[in-house]
Amino acid sequence: MIKFRALTPEEVRWVEHEALEKFSGEGEKHLPTREARVAHSKVGKKYESLTPPWTKSWMGRYLLPFRNKKSGKNRVERSEEIKGEEEKQSRVLGRFRSMFPFMLFPDELIVEEKRVIWRNWMGPGYTRVISIMATDISNVQASHGPFFGHLHVGSLVGGPEILIERLSRKDCVRARALVEGIILAARERAEVKKGKVEKEKEDLSRLGEVKF
Repeated sequence: MIKFRALTPEEVRWVEHEALEKFSGEGEKHLPTREARVAHSKVGKKYESLTPPWTKSWMGRYLLPFRNKKSGKNRVERSEEIKGEEEKQSRVLGRFRSMFPFMLFPDELIVEEKRVIWRNWMGPGYTRVISIMATDISNVQASHGPFFGHLHVGSLVGGPEILIERLSRKDCVRARALVEGIILAARERAEVKKGKVEKEKEDLSRLGEVKF
C-alpha cells in the first residue's frame, strides 16, 4: 500500500515555485485555450467568457438538436395552419372587364370559388359592389354577338342582381362557363380538387361549359 505524507511549508512553497516556472515557460501552449474564451468588442476591449468550454460542448450536443427539432415541428404546424386557411378562403378564379372604348368607366366581374363579385363603376371615385354567393345564384344568362356580349347573374334570395355589359365575346363565354361551374360545384357538391388556381379554373370551366 502506498502511503502519502504531508508536505512541509517549505516543500509546498518549493512545489508552487516550480509550478510557476513551468507555467511561465509553457504559457504559450495554453494561450489558444484561453484566447478561445476571450471575446473582442468593437472598441478593442477584451471580455472573458464566463461559460466553461464543457458547457458549450454540452449545449452544442444536446440543446441545438432539440431546438432544431422543435423549430421543425413548429414549421410543420404553421404550414398545416396556412394550408387550412387557404382551403377556407375563396380564391379568385377569373377577372373580366368591359371594353374601355365603349364604356367610359369599365365594370369588372370577379369570379371566385364561393362567390361572384360585380364592381360597377358609375363615375370617378363612385362605384357600387354587388356580390352573390355561389349557393344563392338562381341562374346565369349570357348573350353575345360577333364582338361583344353581356352577362346576367340572378339571385335566389331576391337581392340585387349582376348585369355586366360590353364584355368581349371570348370573356363572355368564359365567364358564363366559370360561373356555371361554381354553381354546380356548390349545389351538387361536385368533386373539384383544390390544387393550383389554373387547374381548378379549367375544371370548373369544363364543368359549366355549354357547346353550341
